[in-house]
Amino acid sequence: RSPRPRRPGGGAGGGGPPARRPAAPPATGRDRMEHADRDFWVRTALAYDRLAENAADRYRVVDGTKTIDDIARAIWVDAQELTH
Repeated sequence: RSPRPRRPGGGAGGGGPPARRPAAPPATGRDRMEHADRDFWVRTALAYDRLAENAADRYRVVDGTKTIDDIARAIWVDAQELTH
């Protein structure tokens, strides 16, 4: 019985190195989340709001319209309350 020929790129049953995935498409600077429509973001925000309402001891709501300094301060206050 003659040996099975190797498949190009190896992989399962090929005896060589595993086959490589095709190269990723060129980077556009935007990922799939950034391509999502407004409806996706509304549903996502509502889902997190429900989590925060149903488990306030595990989730905190931070107003993302504030300045970075105000957001950081709010997070720090919450973290201190949780650890003391």
